[in-house]
Amino acid sequence: MAAGNHDLGGRLPLIDTAALSPAQQRFHDAAMAEQYPWSLKAGFQFVTDDQRLIGPYNAFLRRPEIAEKFQEFAKAESQYTSLSPQLREVVILAVGSAWGSDYEVYAHRILAQAAGISTGDADGLAAGRSPEQLGREAELVFALARQMTVEHHIEQALYDEALSTFGEEGLFDIAVLMGVYLTVSSVLNLFAVPAPE
Repeated sequence: MAAGNHDLGGRLPLIDTAALSPAQQRFHDAAMAEQYPWSLKAGFQFVTDDQRLIGPYNAFLRRPEIAEKFQEFAKAESQYTSLSPQLREVVILAVGSAWGSDYEVYAHRILAQAAGISTGDADGLAAGRSPEQLGREAELVFALARQMTVEHHIEQALYDEALSTFGEEGLFDIAVLMGVYLTVSSVLNLFAVPAPE
């Protein structure tokens, strides 16, 4: 589902930047300083023309004290992960496509290509299919993320191969990254946040 600027908040009205509380203003300013340049570089929409936050960030503004801590956790995951940028995007798109999370899939399909994933594989991941051109590690992280998201457990043979490939640290990193985007997906889907047109 794609949407125009007037309904990019889904079930939540977009918050007017002129009416922010001090905590909301702090969160808004941090998002504009950190995430907005990232979105511009990659090429996905993060704000409306009048600088209202969209995607999960409009919802995050409702609870900036919690959202700030969530952002700290997400930054730690990104900073300390053992996963490559490509493998991270495979995990994120596996989660987002399993949840049917329109905005997440929209943004990370673009970010996957920015990380060097082919258009064909990015499109396939966005549609819930395993990548075909990224090798066995990508197939494994997709299978892990998809199986955990859909079935909520991992078959032993898949676990054993993934453990041999990524080690305990890598498996932890996959689980934590999934946790970040399961949270994002739940926020986006609860409030029916659409992808921009």
